[in-house]
Amino acid sequence: ASSSDGARDTEIIWRGEAVTAGAHDAAKILVEHDGAADDTKARFSIWNNNGSGLQERLRIDWDGVAHFYEGLVIEENNLAILDIYNTTASDADGARDAIVRFQGTKVGPTKIDQAQIRVEHDGAGADNKTRMVFLLNDGALNEKARLTGAGLLNVGTYIGSSNMTTGVVINQGSATNEALAIASDGVNHGVTAIADTDVYFAIRPESGAGGARLVGLSSSTTATTGFQIWGMGNTEDTTDTATSRAVIELQAQKKLGSSTTAIGSTGNMVIISNNGTAKWLIKGNGDTHRAGTDQGNASLDAWDDAALARTFDLELNAQSVIRSRWDEFVKYNREDLVAAGIISEDGSMYNESQLLCLHNGAIWQLAQRIFALEEKIREVTNV
Repeated sequence: ASSSDGARDTEIIWRGEAVTAGAHDAAKILVEHDGAADDTKARFSIWNNNGSGLQERLRIDWDGVAHFYEGLVIEENNLAILDIYNTTASDADGARDAIVRFQGTKVGPTKIDQAQIRVEHDGAGADNKTRMVFLLNDGALNEKARLTGAGLLNVGTYIGSSNMTTGVVINQGSATNEALAIASDGVNHGVTAIADTDVYFAIRPESGAGGARLVGLSSSTTATTGFQIWGMGNTEDTTDTATSRAVIELQAQKKLGSSTTAIGSTGNMVIISNNGTAKWLIKGNGDTHRAGTDQGNASLDAWDDAALARTFDLELNAQSVIRSRWDEFVKYNREDLVAAGIISEDGSMYNESQLLCLHNGAIWQLAQRIFALEEKIREVTNV
């Protein structure tokens, strides 16, 4: 009689005879006292010989907890199933939980919980809804992701979403760096001040207070595109009113309580910048402002601006222009428009900034002619 841990042991041993090694213990089943209390608890273990002697492979404690010391393989021709069953009936939130726990041993030795996967009741009600919770050790076991039965995946501390049933929520906590990064082995852009060199798309907060920054990066030596937005509509809207729709739309709004409202007339609605310097701006009322690198009126001083402006219409809108006898005095052509920087080499595009300068120059040249004509009239009429 004994109350010591491991006492009251009984065992069945299988022995074999090897040609060279001779007699040896091949396997055993051991039943012994589990704990050091004066009770009737027992544990059961299975051992086999790995070539260096008997090694414990499976232990079942008094409370039914099974320990597999080398691994567990479930093999079946059609369907392999491992059941983890919580027999306690409950409709409480988080109840009916079944847990897979991953443990390790740090120097000491000390056994630590490294991770858990929990499946539990999602909500409080007599239903079958479940969620899967993933916990990792960052000093202590903490939830890092949750997948609901509806298909909502929450990464980080759970916050859920009142506007989402199925989708992905990423809670960065206090972090202000990337929330999402997509990489490829074929990308090596080297711009590591912005993102890792193999990342070609990233989403991050614009600041600690929010806003979103979408970043596209390319390492192609033949293509200049870093970011594209594609839209595919089933039909097209040909109207041009305040309620018109388009295949690609940009929507600007500002906060109004728990909702939104329109940007004011003088508010900045859209800005296109070059490395942080604004180059094109649209106000809330639709007015546009730009800070382009115009060639300026000086580059057009050698031209008859009015005649060159007429050439623009004659060359690009030849079928719709109503001609007059004054067109005979226009001696410019498409090559002159290219030389003045008004249109592209192939004529498929025109430089709006330079065209605006051309119009301004034409207005001033015509004004000078009017002034000169008025001066002549005054000389003749003495008025």
